[in-house]
Parts: sequence; structure tokens; C-alpha cells
Amino acid sequence: INLTIANIVSDYVQVNPTKYVGYQLMTLDIEQGVLPFSLTYTDQGGISGDPISSTSDNSKVNYDREEPQILNVSMRTNNIYGDSFPQITFKDIENSQKLVCDMLGVKSLHAVAGASIGGLMALEFAINYPEYIDKIISISSSHKVSTIQLLHNLEQAYILDLAKDSKSRQEEYLSLARMVAHKTYISLDLLAERAKAESKYIDNEMGYFLKTPQESYMMHQGEKFIERFNADSYRTIINAWQNFKIDEKDIKKLNGKEVLVLSVDSDVCFYPHHQEELRNALSEGGIIPMHITVHSEKGHDSFLLEPELFAPHIDYALNN
Repeated sequence: INLTIANIVSDYVQVNPTKYVGYQLMTLDIEQGVLPFSLTYTDQGGISGDPISSTSDNSKVNYDREEPQILNVSMRTNNIYGDSFPQITFKDIENSQKLVCDMLGVKSLHAVAGASIGGLMALEFAINYPEYIDKIISISSSHKVSTIQLLHNLEQAYILDLAKDSKSRQEEYLSLARMVAHKTYISLDLLAERAKAESKYIDNEMGYFLKTPQESYMMHQGEKFIERFNADSYRTIINAWQNFKIDEKDIKKLNGKEVLVLSVDSDVCFYPHHQEELRNALSEGGIIPMHITVHSEKGHDSFLLEPELFAPHIDYALNN
């Protein structure tokens, strides 16, 4: 058999006694267009058959080396996931982070760190992948959901559920749900300090309410929140938090790991005694953590507002 494709001597392979497949690696110097081919052949007795230059079904191969282009892209839909979006857990988020690390070729982590609910996820990540990490840093967090957090989450979820029946005030319901939580993120003293001297909600339909700077401040925080979240995304986070659970027996998987637990003495979201409970759970699992309490008047959000209070302790934990 002698085969040419695009006027180039080409190779072929024998698939079975009566079937052959020819092929040619195309290069940029081959002319575009319909590819010509020719096939000559002889049998074992040396008798040649008629040359072939067309297919039995008149099919052709067109060689195109121009770069593809998309000139017009549009999308039209009025569908949203809403309640049909699958409920996710913190473990789902952690597993996705591990997949990203694997994709990037990260063989191990020197430390996994998190604050607030991020601390819950950091601890669970370490338990699920104990051979992958060396150190854990938990900031203003715990190892379980507290009773007050369960109730706050329930209140918010209930408000968001009520919002489903209100087409015109859904954003206000979301704002209210956020206000339920926001007062646990900063100290009440700081709230009073931040509140401006007057309320911008004096003219409202709530009678004697919304007259004070504190009320005005909280309304403002709720309104800012709806610029970044909708009810479904916020409900997804609350649900994942509400259903977080670590089996304390699994904490022993962290044996041999270095753990830093940081508390804020004015925290009323993850109270300091929540970190004490975490420290005790770690100790019962054979891990002796370093536990440090930071003094701040700014409450749970101190790790966002005053990073300089935490940086020396984190630096020490990472580098010593």
C-alpha cells in the first residue's frame, strides 16, 4: 500500500486483515481546503489495483487552520435556583478547597487558619486531612455550634422563610435577619460609639421607634448587607452553620499537631468560654494547644478591625 494525504507520503496501520487506517499529522505549511489523497496497492501476487483518489461515499476532509472566533454570545433566562439549590455543608466547602490545592500541586499546608465560622472549617479541614497540615490557628471560634448561635440562626432562617410570601419586602426581611446577627459581631459599647449623634430614620412609619442613633446604626448595617447578599445565599450560609458538627472523638486525629486558639474578651458571638471548651476538647484528645486571650473593646469583629492585636501571636505560632 502507498498512501499520500495532501500530497505527502502518509502512514497507515492495519486494523484487521481487511481494514487499514491511514493518517497524516497536519502542519501549518499544508494548504487549507479539501485534502486530496491517493491510494495505490498491490496484492501478494504483485497485481496492482486501480488507483483510488475518492471515498466510496464521496465524503471529504476539509483542513482549516484558522483560529476559531465567537462573534456573538448571549444568554436569556428567568430561572433562578432559589430553594432548589442543593444545601451545602462546611465540609463541602473544605473539600472544594482541598481539590483546589490538589489542582495547584500543593503537597501540604504549613497551617490552616480561620476566624469565626472559618475557625470551625479550619478545625474540620484539619480533622479530615490530618496528614496534609502541620498547624491549626483558630480565631474567635470553637468546635461546635453554641445554643445561642442555634437560636440566632433559627430566628434569621424563620425571618427569611417569612420573606418568601412577601414579593415587595423581601430585601427588608433580609435586612432584618442580618440585624439579628450583627449585634453579636461588635460590642454594644462600640455600637453606641459608632452610632452617629442623630438618626436618619426620623421620618418613618414606626412611631416611637428609629429615633435613636443606635437604631439608626443597626438599620444602616442591615441595608448595607442587602447590597452583597440575597436571601437564598444568606440562608445557605446559615444552614451550613446550623448543621455543623464535629464528633469530639475525631479530635484525637490532630494528635501531634500544633494548635493556636485565640479569644477576644469582649466577643459575644463566640464567647471566650467557647474557646475554653475547644481547648478542653483538644486536651482530652491529647493535644495541648496554646490559648491566648486578646483584650479588645470591639467584640467579635476585632480580628477584622484590629489585626495588629493578633499578628504577633500568629507569627509566633507559624514560625516557632
